Amino acid sequence: MDAVLDIRSKLSHFRILILGRANAGKTTILKGVCNSVEDPEIFNLRGKKARRRIDPLIVQESAERGLHNIEHQLIFKSNPQFIFHDSRGFESGSVEEIDGVKSFITRRAEEVTLADQLHAIWYCIPTDTARPLLAADEEFFENDIARKGESRFCSFVRRTRLTKSKVPLVAIFTKSDGLVTEAFNALRASGKSIKDARKLQASRAQDLLETNFLEPLKSKKYPPAGYVQLDDMRKETSGCHELIETTANAIDDKALQLLFVSVQQNNIGLCVTCAIRSGLISLDIVQPTLSWFPHVWVRLEVICVRLQCAQRIFCRTIDEVKHILAICICAEQTFSEGSAYSRGFASAFENAMEHYAGSELEAHAIQQYNESSAPSSDWRRRRQTLFDIIQSHPLRTYLLRTFVSRFDVLQGIGPPSTEVAEN
Repeated sequence: MDAVLDIRSKLSHFRILILGRANAGKTTILKGVCNSVEDPEIFNLRGKKARRRIDPLIVQESAERGLHNIEHQLIFKSNPQFIFHDSRGFESGSVEEIDGVKSFITRRAEEVTLADQLHAIWYCIPTDTARPLLAADEEFFENDIARKGESRFCSFVRRTRLTKSKVPLVAIFTKSDGLVTEAFNALRASGKSIKDARKLQASRAQDLLETNFLEPLKSKKYPPAGYVQLDDMRKETSGCHELIETTANAIDDKALQLLFVSVQQNNIGLCVTCAIRSGLISLDIVQPTLSWFPHVWVRLEVICVRLQCAQRIFCRTIDEVKHILAICICAEQTFSEGSAYSRGFASAFENAMEHYAGSELEAHAIQQYNESSAPSSDWRRRRQTLFDIIQSHPLRTYLLRTFVSRFDVLQGIGPPSTEVAEN
């Protein structure tokens, strides 16, 4: 794990190539992943920002013609640790267009530094179309273009050993709500009532997805490593949690997986899951557990040194479960604090630990785990039990109530409560 943390500490960005035909919803997906309502900033190959804003009409017209500048780097202010490359309109199936993508993937694989290499590929396929797979799609998955992204870098097992790592590719089925509409219309045409059609439309849409998209892709010589189905991303109920999880699971290198999970800020549950898994199998619980949370990397070394030396927080008799619960609960709580993303993380985290350690909240969390009767040999059940406890903890409410009580005392509104006095 030390080698993984060492590699992660040297990387600050995760680089993704997003492919797909025009109007596949690529930009909307990227906005959802980065929690942004603004368009990304565009940087050229040398990392210089475009001097003027690009006219959206020009971009749209270029996309419709299949033109693109795949070398441009798209970065969102809301999450600048992601670097995206967009193929624009990867759909015409022309030799020049496909060769351009091949060349880009190959060049990125030949970069000397891991930071400049390609780390993942998202392939967007709209499902609200009469043409499920185009010639470009067939070419891509029959010739294993993604394998050209194999890059050489130090293995996390032996840092002196160079290994090849295939760039993980995830297929994203976009606009799947269009399949529901298609299914509903087909059911109505077959004589079903409106009520029955609405009842059956979801299952019929899933059948259409399997028949027209999933089965053809899985039958290809080089199918994607993962599949994600997304509805209309413009809706508030739509999210990218499944895309984040599927991408993380598709990454076979531990260092890159840690980089991806600790860069994304959309799915805190995934951070907790990975932290629990690492904590249960590591001798040094603190760093392997904390390292999965995005806001920790601002001051990871400082906070780990403080935690290791803080006997009032972790005494030598505390078991691994108590360690993991304390670290994850406090890390999850500080994830929502804006100050935790700056150099104030150390103090914010320690403040949370001070209120958690030895409190009724900690005792209740331990009691919940003990009452779960999860056998030590059942790792999956232990992880799920810990995850449920962490996700339902009331520390945030407790800290807010404590803060308000202290503020009232300072303002002379009322006497200090017993709870505040004890703290």
